[in-house]
Amino acid sequence: MKKLSLSTKIIIGMILGIATGLFWGEKVGWLDIAGTAFIKLLQMAIVPYIVASLTVGIGSLTFDQAKNVAAKVGILLLITWGLGLLVFLAIPLTFPSLTTAGFFSDVTIATPPDVNYYDVYIPANPFKSLSSNYIPAVVLFCLAVGVALISIKEKETILAPLRVISSALTKVTNGVVQLMPYGVFAISASTAGTMGGEEFEKLQVYFLTHTVAALLLSFILLPFFLSAFTPFRYKDVVNISKDALLTAFITGNLFVVLPVLTENAKKLFAKYELKQDNTDNYVDVVIPVTFNFPNLGKLSCLIFILFAVWFSGGKLNLADYPFFIVGGVLSMFGSVNVAIPFLLDGLRIPQDLFQLFMVSSIVSSKFSTLLAGMHLLILTMGATSLLTGVAKIQWKRLCWAGGMVTLVVLLTLMGSRFFLQTVVKPSYALDEVLLNMQVGDRQQAGEVKVDDDLATVSLDGSSIDSILTRGVLRVGVKSDEVPFSYYNSNGDLVGFDVELMERLADQLDVKVVFFELSHDELGPAVNQGKVDIAISSLNITTKRLAKVAFTDPVLELTNSFVVRDYRKEEFNSLEKLRQHAPFTVAVSDAHPEMKKIVANSPHITFVDIESNRAFFEQKEGSYDGLLTSLEEGMAWSVLYPKYTTALYTDKKIPVGYAVAPGNLELQSFLNSWLAMERSVKSIDRLFDYWFKAEDTVPKTPRWSIARDVLHWVE
Repeated sequence: MKKLSLSTKIIIGMILGIATGLFWGEKVGWLDIAGTAFIKLLQMAIVPYIVASLTVGIGSLTFDQAKNVAAKVGILLLITWGLGLLVFLAIPLTFPSLTTAGFFSDVTIATPPDVNYYDVYIPANPFKSLSSNYIPAVVLFCLAVGVALISIKEKETILAPLRVISSALTKVTNGVVQLMPYGVFAISASTAGTMGGEEFEKLQVYFLTHTVAALLLSFILLPFFLSAFTPFRYKDVVNISKDALLTAFITGNLFVVLPVLTENAKKLFAKYELKQDNTDNYVDVVIPVTFNFPNLGKLSCLIFILFAVWFSGGKLNLADYPFFIVGGVLSMFGSVNVAIPFLLDGLRIPQDLFQLFMVSSIVSSKFSTLLAGMHLLILTMGATSLLTGVAKIQWKRLCWAGGMVTLVVLLTLMGSRFFLQTVVKPSYALDEVLLNMQVGDRQQAGEVKVDDDLATVSLDGSSIDSILTRGVLRVGVKSDEVPFSYYNSNGDLVGFDVELMERLADQLDVKVVFFELSHDELGPAVNQGKVDIAISSLNITTKRLAKVAFTDPVLELTNSFVVRDYRKEEFNSLEKLRQHAPFTVAVSDAHPEMKKIVANSPHITFVDIESNRAFFEQKEGSYDGLLTSLEEGMAWSVLYPKYTTALYTDKKIPVGYAVAPGNLELQSFLNSWLAMERSVKSIDRLFDYWFKAEDTVPKTPRWSIARDVLHWVE
């Protein structure tokens, strides 16, 4: 083992980890702890290293070198970064269509933490920037100090200790890197043991798209870009770089090929007889200087952020792109192991996906290093050509190369999308989850009946004594109020309110009969004594309190609109809502507070509908949006995933149960009973099940060889 290279050991660690995970399954999930600890160790020295190495790299330059490098290399860096970012931003176009929706989560309405972009990008207090891991601000501080040191004669007194610190931090990092095979083993075993087939299927999308982007830039865009303003031809650039790029790909180490890249650049100038007295000197300066700046190999990791958004079913808003681009580039001055968590956190993407990045990077880093090598060579050749005056835009070649590159890129992206759409087909099953939900325990005394005939109901009162004497609890229900009361795929009446009523009947030791009624029939049925209680997401409003009596609120829901996915941006703020073109909003229940908010928007027309389903099954163009609660809206969007929720407000909707006016005994009893159910967390448990879909799918152990083949464990 001692004779093996580190990269070979890492690959062995990954293979053994995957094999261990497949063999033992979830039994090795605990290795996630070791993997997380390794990641923390790997990040330990990164930020201090940025401070030391970047300051030394810039501060060691002479004024003339800095001026020339800033002018020439800076322009080339910006152009090549731009080309790379254009390709990266186009990559999501290749992702296969993903049908997404989600049940309600507390995170949905949680106020995202305010990001102070001044702190992120401007190091007003460098020590705060360091402690808070504001990488862009740290980089800006180092660049400023490095530039300031250029003109200071006694700079060696500060640069020498920084070089020592940089060397020490490099040794620390290298020491931790020696643990990489073990860390990779732990992460691979944990991931392979717990990752589902659907997640692995999605991960293929990242592998393919990252590889396509790296190869496009390495062998199409960058070489053609260089040939457009220098005498060097595409074929010569690719030929002279292939040995170095192959070495970089195999080893996954850019540093080891720097001398080879330097010699290759010099050889190409010599082959074209373009060598001048200072050509070699410029090559020797440009390579180590540009090595300190983010190369396209590093920046290609931004594809993972775009993949993570798709993987988690999210979407980058227009306002997120400045942070993604600027924050992404500046954070890559450091390690990707710090940059990726920083970007995941800033874009509100689950941090758990970072471990997925660590596993996938074992393969993708090979292509990243290959791209980094070509980018460094192109920067060196281009900057040296500009500095020695041999650069000249070849307009004919530029037009030809531009057309060829555009065609190749478009065809490649279209081919990748077609391939992914054909091969990777993530299934959508959330609607089945909702339709297969069951009332937890239907063991109560008596039976559950659903009736729609009130004609035979005796008007014998709705007091507690009457209910106990007759042995039946009569409940008025709307049967199309997902997830409060609805029919599942087995034809059973289920839902949050239904289960609470069955729980009440069980505790009273009586039967329960549900009478299906329309919205308008619920109030009269309660008032006439034909049903004891009316349920199904009844909003408590002042006007309704004048007609029926309500219990204390069972839940407080959040106002929201439901719209087609592609129209969410039109409804994401009150300002846009009020400035919108005329549109029609469907409403199946009373929402006085929300209507009051948009009351000064005369172009909004509210239309009453019998149930929310009428909106989702509308004739195209009948309604632009649906006004409902966020919690209900998200449940409906699970059944109709082409719709989504938008514009949540802090105006709550109290919902409760209706009883006859003056029936203080039953009202008081229900309030006390609800308080008791809250104290034993029953309402919270039912809310988590019916609205958040927690514990809806029985958790079965992940398939493993030890359990399913050898039967060593249960």
